[in-house]
Amino acid sequence: MTIARQASDRRPHDERTVAPRPRLRLRLGTVLVFVSLVVLLLPAVGVYALRQHENTLVRQGESDLARAADVVAASYRAMFEKSATADLAASGLPLAQATPLSWPSLDLGDGAIGPPFPPARPAAAVADAVAQEIGAEMASVLRQASNAVGASVRLLDWRGTVVATTVGDMGGSLAHVEEIQRALAGTGVASLRRAAGERSPVLTAIVRGAALQMVVAVPVVSRGFLVGIVVLSRQPPDILDSLIDKRFLLVQSAALFFVVAVAIAIVMLRTLVLPIKRLSVAARRVSSGDTDRFDRGRAFRVREVAGLADSIEVMVENLQRRNRYIRDLAYSISHEFKTPIAAAQGAAELLSDNGDELKPQEVRHFAANIAADMRRLDRLTQRLLALAQAEVATVDDRKTDVVAAANAIDCSAVHVANDAEILARIAPESLQATLDILVNNALEGGAQRIDIRAASGDANVELWVSDDGAGIAAGDRARIFDPFYTTRRDRGGTGLGLTICRAFVDGSGGSIELMPSERGATFKLTLRK
Repeated sequence: MTIARQASDRRPHDERTVAPRPRLRLRLGTVLVFVSLVVLLLPAVGVYALRQHENTLVRQGESDLARAADVVAASYRAMFEKSATADLAASGLPLAQATPLSWPSLDLGDGAIGPPFPPARPAAAVADAVAQEIGAEMASVLRQASNAVGASVRLLDWRGTVVATTVGDMGGSLAHVEEIQRALAGTGVASLRRAAGERSPVLTAIVRGAALQMVVAVPVVSRGFLVGIVVLSRQPPDILDSLIDKRFLLVQSAALFFVVAVAIAIVMLRTLVLPIKRLSVAARRVSSGDTDRFDRGRAFRVREVAGLADSIEVMVENLQRRNRYIRDLAYSISHEFKTPIAAAQGAAELLSDNGDELKPQEVRHFAANIAADMRRLDRLTQRLLALAQAEVATVDDRKTDVVAAANAIDCSAVHVANDAEILARIAPESLQATLDILVNNALEGGAQRIDIRAASGDANVELWVSDDGAGIAAGDRARIFDPFYTTRRDRGGTGLGLTICRAFVDGSGGSIELMPSERGATFKLTLRK
């Protein structure tokens, strides 16, 4: 943790591979939402286009029926007006106002779908004689109109009684039907009804018009009197036949959908799949030892993938620094332990081989050397254990009173400038160990007075530890936090004290640095508030 950061501080920044940043970097959620919307939009667009085309066919069918109804109505009106027996008062219904059919008016989207067209009922009275005569004469016209538009055609008198038909309900009454009632009032009507009989549920679910029937009722008006009604009904034009006729357009639409699907696949491949695959390959190369650098390759356009690449790169660099640190630490430990071990081993061998010939004071001298070497080894071991504990310590959010910790130091040379409580985010044992090491180092450097003062800022707490001792030479200031670096090795110094201090402070999310001073040494600890 801390030592890895120390190695990072000494490493030139230019060594890190920096990939070019794209102009536009999207979020992964944005890409997924966009792709999902496009995928959902494709069938929605297809269904919408199908509905619109089907609605167009319904209106086209309505127009065909309306034109045919107008032709039949015009023929009926002409024949009625030429009939010698026609009497408007007896064969017509006076109208205050007539409203012709305004088409196209049908729309599948408005949901106004009526029940199946009801059958004719027995007429309450005999059909009008003039209307019967005209209906008989127009039978052939009705058949031609029926064949032309593929519809059922009925001709009704002014009471709503069928006088001519192509569906076999001659003489029946349709006066109870809503469309006929409105036509009897002089208003042209076009409506949609459900088709009678069983329909395929699959077909009607896909093609709505397959289960519908269009009905057009047109009043025949002569000189302000309703003299008859023309009724035509049929199913809307078959959309399947229409689609077959437009098969080349369908092929083009399918090709467009295919191109969009391929484009979506390419976007997903280039923004997610390939970048993640590159990261996986680069990580495997580093883990297998093929290289010690993480090659992130080209820039990433997705923020989360770019963040993942940054995290992997930082992790690889930390691992490499950690490996270098472990190697250097192992070498330093070996070197530090080798000297006292070799000295103790030499003294022990000398005592073993020549103990009888040595004078008592010489024996005591060699024994004292062995004891001193053992004490140094024990001190090194204790400091290494403390360093290990500091290195593995996690960030602690507990708050500690730095003034109380400074006052707890049992040393007459320590003077604390503050009285009021100042809290900082650091474990109390970590802060106490750090202050103890700084005070002991100052005392070993000949300090007679050690001043500790704290200051609370907006986001941090600053703790200053100053002494009036010998200080630190300018040539040693850059390396004082390096492990095993000491200028007092002859006096038992291990070179691990300040390294442990830095580990404790860094582990709490703070920092420690040596500040310039005219006399002695001054350390500033910056702790989280």
